[in-house]
Amino acid sequence: MPEKKATALVLVELPRKLNYFVGAKTLDLSGGTVCVVYDNGTFEQMPMRPEMETEFDSSHEGATVAKLRYLGQEALFQIHLRAPKVRKLIVKKPPTKTQYLSGEKLDLDGLVLFAEYETGEKEPWEDIPEIEYMVKEGDAVYPLTISGITVPIYIKVAAAKLVCIRMGKPPKKTEYLERVEQFDPTGGTVVQVFDSGAEKEIPLTVHAVRGFSNLEPGEQTLTVQIGPMTTTFPVQIRAKRATRLNVISGLAKTNYIEGQEIQIDGLKLAAEYDNGETHVIEEYAWEPKVAGLDCLAVTIAAEGAMVDIPIGVNPRQITGIFVERMPDKAKYLEKKETMKADGGQLRLEYNFGDPSIIEITNDMLRGFDNRQAGECVVEVQYKGFTTKFSVEITPQQLIGLLVTKMPDRTTYAPGEKFDPTGMTVSGFYNNGLLQPVTSYAILPDRPLEEQDVAVTIGNMDKTAVIPIAVSEQYRAPKPEISLEEFVQKVEAGLDKAATAPAATPSFAPAPPPPEPQKPEAKGITAWGKRLFYPSASKLRGLTDD
Repeated sequence: MPEKKATALVLVELPRKLNYFVGAKTLDLSGGTVCVVYDNGTFEQMPMRPEMETEFDSSHEGATVAKLRYLGQEALFQIHLRAPKVRKLIVKKPPTKTQYLSGEKLDLDGLVLFAEYETGEKEPWEDIPEIEYMVKEGDAVYPLTISGITVPIYIKVAAAKLVCIRMGKPPKKTEYLERVEQFDPTGGTVVQVFDSGAEKEIPLTVHAVRGFSNLEPGEQTLTVQIGPMTTTFPVQIRAKRATRLNVISGLAKTNYIEGQEIQIDGLKLAAEYDNGETHVIEEYAWEPKVAGLDCLAVTIAAEGAMVDIPIGVNPRQITGIFVERMPDKAKYLEKKETMKADGGQLRLEYNFGDPSIIEITNDMLRGFDNRQAGECVVEVQYKGFTTKFSVEITPQQLIGLLVTKMPDRTTYAPGEKFDPTGMTVSGFYNNGLLQPVTSYAILPDRPLEEQDVAVTIGNMDKTAVIPIAVSEQYRAPKPEISLEEFVQKVEAGLDKAATAPAATPSFAPAPPPPEPQKPEAKGITAWGKRLFYPSASKLRGLTDD
């Protein structure tokens, strides 16, 4: 009978112990049960045994998966890892420095600690923190706390000697108003420096400060004295500032014409200061210096304060306007360009003061007309006044001819003359306009010949060409009539000649008789010979109808 083979390993019950310390090497499988399934359809349930192979990662805290291997099959279950807790820290070697002067910084160099864990293991503790502690006179032990566990560090501290002082923080107030404010040490500190290298910061007191005076503005250096030790710091005495100007007597002149200089004769002022003092002001500045229409008051300024004194300003009256400078553009193309005032300047003359120059704008211009070449007088209007200047309208120039509508006929028989019926000729000008042209020459001015392929339309030195075709094939055919219709026409012609009135005598010599034309030999019939006998010469040409 062949040996059965395991095909699966089924986890039935987990081991009782599923929590381990980081770094664990083996697992306790007691309480666990697995079921082995074989290839013959049978299965077997059994407890987990120590000889069953396990594999897991215990290098870090948290959940991890453990593998259980048996008979070539695997079953997986989860375990939890945690770092063992330290129960206490043990000083194996104290710090190198244990003797201190008051104010020195605690130094833990050389300290060796061992940690005793809940597992009972003892291992060196490497992570000793940096301590920012200044020892004080009377300290005998420093409680070093690591991860919630305190270990005593024994030290001995002796008194330190003060060697100097220096300023720590300056007072909050370092600027004082002239003749009013007194020194305020609030917020200031002094640092005491000891021979141990230790420093102690103490509050600055008013009794320790020497040399303060608010009588004169400017920077002052104050001295701080504690025992025989001194240090200094600066403060600023701020000069009093005027907060308000009071008018004792006003301006002698308060009504002006625009452009007049403002006079301050008769003005007297007194200033109120931020330290409560009041003084008459002898020197001050004022703006504006010249009266303008937008000026409603004169602003007087002195020692940082200002006061406005109302004045009245009447506008200057314009007496005339003149073109000071012509616009940049003085020539304009007929029927094309429009007037531009750019560069033009207008001089305004007033009843008081100097004239003013303003820019001429397009909305000031009247009368510009580019419809006809020649001189154009343009009028400038400004506030009811007018002046004039002239510009030149240059005539439009013909650039070329265009046949904007072809003639009704472009095909001819030799001997016919060109027929312009239906044709429209237009001229294109340098102002961009396209206008019909009614005056032009047509060449050739003769009956057309078969070698003619175009007709030239000319105006001055400009031409346009109309393609044509000249050929016998374009000659209109003569109408064909029957013999009976021809005889009727002949008879009607004889009757007409017999009843015609006699010709009016004329003193002009009679024209010579036309030479008889010989009929072409080609196509002559018996009827044709009889038709051109001399007795029938009066019938010639009747068929041309």
